[in-house]
Amino acid sequence: MPVPGVLADIGQLPVEVLRPIFEKAQEQSLILGMANTMPLTYGQTNIPVIAQRPEAGPVGESEQKPQSEYRYEMRVVTPRKFATIVTVSEEFMEADIAGLYSQIQGDLSFAIARAVDLAVLHGRAATTGGELAGVDGQFLNATDNRVTLGTALPDEGGMAKDIGDGYELVINDGHDFTGFAADPRFRARAVNAYDSFGRPLFQAAGPDLSNATNSLMGLPVRYGRGVSGQIGASADTLVRAIGGDWNQLRVGIVKDLKLDVTNLAAVTLGGQLVSLFENNLVALRAEIIFGWAIGDLDAFAAYEDAPARS
Repeated sequence: MPVPGVLADIGQLPVEVLRPIFEKAQEQSLILGMANTMPLTYGQTNIPVIAQRPEAGPVGESEQKPQSEYRYEMRVVTPRKFATIVTVSEEFMEADIAGLYSQIQGDLSFAIARAVDLAVLHGRAATTGGELAGVDGQFLNATDNRVTLGTALPDEGGMAKDIGDGYELVINDGHDFTGFAADPRFRARAVNAYDSFGRPLFQAAGPDLSNATNSLMGLPVRYGRGVSGQIGASADTLVRAIGGDWNQLRVGIVKDLKLDVTNLAAVTLGGQLVSLFENNLVALRAEIIFGWAIGDLDAFAAYEDAPARS
């Protein structure tokens, strides 16, 4: 008999089901799509991050060559497990197993993608809305580079100046600026941005909510709900975009998505333990283990709305 609250007698779904779920999660996640990847193992992993690059200078024939420094710092990456359990009726599963698999792929890949994005962008958990233990400020929205959208008036450059101000903060700190991760509300903001003569700032052909806003001032933009932090139990942070040098973010997958299924256990539903077997239910458990490291938070800038006036 399974221990209450613990899934037992679990069988793992076949690889042909798991692979497309994980691939879809990677496609849906801003972070998994934009960050550099790195090898990662169980337990803490130390990775080097370049702090100072060597420089070359002019030298005459037979003169002593100038010295240059090359420094690096170590970042500690702690893998974290994220998981969820979903229950469905056996009747639903048996009625259309292919349809069930399609539903699994959509729902679980979406949950995994959102969990990864919220953790790396804001250091939060979607299930509770609270801060993740041990993150210690290592999430992108912890950057000190902040820009309040709407600060610049149209005759001062408007939204283009706001974006340029964030770009300048990152560049002045010695980093490249390779792109943006943005909330969908930022797309509408870009479409509705006009100069003082009523001309669109970012779309020469006129307003377009499709792929015309997949670039911003020549740099790529990817959109996702995780940027605002408003996911699950997590509240809106008012952040509408984060831009900067995405080479400074590294993410590693310790263990690819694992998806298990059972009908011989008890799970907590609505605050009570429920026997799956007695109620003709099937539970599906998804788990993924990953970690991340940020080289320098100054390589990123957060674009945010001003708090609403009470």
